[in-house]
Amino acid sequence: MQSQRCYICGETLIPVPKGHNGPFLPKHCTSDHVPPKGIFDDPKPSNLITVLCCRECNGRHSGFDERLRMFAALEIGRNPGGENILTKKVFGSTMAKLRQREFVTSIAQTLRHEVVERPSGLESVAVFTISADLIYPGVINIVKGLLTHFYPRYDYSDDDFAVCDIHEATLAKGDAERQTMIINEMVTKTVSDTRGNNNEFRFWRHVESESGAWLLAFYEGVLFSVLHGKAELMERFKRP
Repeated sequence: MQSQRCYICGETLIPVPKGHNGPFLPKHCTSDHVPPKGIFDDPKPSNLITVLCCRECNGRHSGFDERLRMFAALEIGRNPGGENILTKKVFGSTMAKLRQREFVTSIAQTLRHEVVERPSGLESVAVFTISADLIYPGVINIVKGLLTHFYPRYDYSDDDFAVCDIHEATLAKGDAERQTMIINEMVTKTVSDTRGNNNEFRFWRHVESESGAWLLAFYEGVLFSVLHGKAELMERFKRP
């Protein structure tokens, strides 16, 4: 049974009385989708995951779904589900209605062309840079929500979380060997699951008593590796 606590802040939730018409309190109980349902194409799949969340935290991360789907759907390696989201939701909704202006502006201001190596060979592609602070906290919340759903007895309240995004640009410029190793280890040795009618979201997980490792894939183009555990465990992982 899921805890009656907010999966983000951990505070005890206040049930909303039936027929409540007054103002909502910050810790009133709401439901939240993990990942946000806005990343999925219509019609929405029937097996979306929901967890309990306080009204305050639910409202605080409003807009993350638009930023995440924009970041992931603009990736050149996106699948057909991501292509649909890019056309209908990113261009047809977020940008058309001038939402997420600061985020869109940051993309436009850093947009540039770079040569990356793709399966077909070297290719000049448009790339951009965004602040990790606009994406990573939301990715961590997705993992917290998945932990709440799949491992309700796991206490992550004191865990440290480390996030790394992996896509064609990072593979081309970063430590491709290490990133490829992370992907292969997770894909071949851990439990996998899929959500979405067009594989909009795939994830792999391995959780032990005091730590966990996750690989989250959006539109099969952008991946996030997320490690979490107690501080001393995370420090040992960071050491060369």
